[in-house]
Amino acid sequence: MQSQRLSPPKVDPLTRFRLERAMVQVHRLGARACLEAVLEIGVHRHVGDILDALEAFAQLDPAVVRRVGGDRFPVQPLHVVPPTRSAVR
Repeated sequence: MQSQRLSPPKVDPLTRFRLERAMVQVHRLGARACLEAVLEIGVHRHVGDILDALEAFAQLDPAVVRRVGGDRFPVQPLHVVPPTRSAVR
């Protein structure tokens, strides 16, 4: 395994929202559908990178992930509110 980075990559908020919702739908189809989706992505990107990321996530303790809310997406998308000049001191 080459990378231990588990922080999400920088993605614009709308794209992230769409990815979350699509992943929920694919996850509902089961493990096989999730694998097929990953393999389809691998056609367009190096499969080794995907495998590294999956192996890193596979090492996480499911109970800890559930405890910190990492097993579900936020109910509503979060909105980034840029600071205003009056808020910067």
